Amino acid sequence: MSKIIKKLDSYHEKYGQYPESIRYLIADAEPIASIAEDQFQYLDQQTMDLMKDNVNEHIFYAKTKEGYTLSSYGLDNKKGGIGLDVDILVTQDTYLSFITDISDHIHPTFKQFVFDMTGSWQIFKVAAWMNLLLCIAIFLECARSSFKIQLIFLVINFLILLPFCSLVALTLTALHLAAPYSTH
Repeated sequence: MSKIIKKLDSYHEKYGQYPESIRYLIADAEPIASIAEDQFQYLDQQTMDLMKDNVNEHIFYAKTKEGYTLSSYGLDNKKGGIGLDVDILVTQDTYLSFITDISDHIHPTFKQFVFDMTGSWQIFKVAAWMNLLLCIAIFLECARSSFKIQLIFLVINFLILLPFCSLVALTLTALHLAAPYSTH
């Protein structure tokens, strides 16, 4: 979104007003100039490429009396929402507050983290393999003949294997959350 805002500010500096549509911004056409119809397809493709937010959803532009409004409806592409579905509304006056405030609101919810984000399934696959190893270890310990030996090995498994699995799962989760919020 910051790329679009920089282009809008540059256009405003050059022509003294914001463009009527994104087509004018991409064509770098004067506000009073008309755009040839044969350029529409090219400009529309360029618009589609430029007007994407950080979750690859469309950003909407509207010129207002005071300037412009950019809006994005998040991952679900519907008004309202939390986490990755949060709506973003930016005007020429709120851009600086947008940069500082957005990071507080765009953390994924648990449901989004598990089902919507790329990489979530890899974390759960690693956790599933670790749980399988833990179950096999517990089964092998229970198959021993002596209760005392079973108890010792069971305690060792819970003191070593379970914390290790948990630590790896937490580390993978933290690394995934620290990564950019990409869903593609």
